[in-house]
Amino acid sequence: MGVQQVLSKLKTILEMEKSKNMLNQKTFLSQKITEAYEQLKKPL
Repeated sequence: MGVQQVLSKLKTILEMEKSKNMLNQKTFLSQKITEAYEQLKKPL
């Protein structure tokens, strides 16, 4: 395997990791928003 192939494979892996992390962040945020909303619905 040439250097170019290794680099492009690495780049692909990094991009996949990045999108996975973004998805996790999105999920995390929506969970937090849901939790906050549930707190608001409770009577004080």
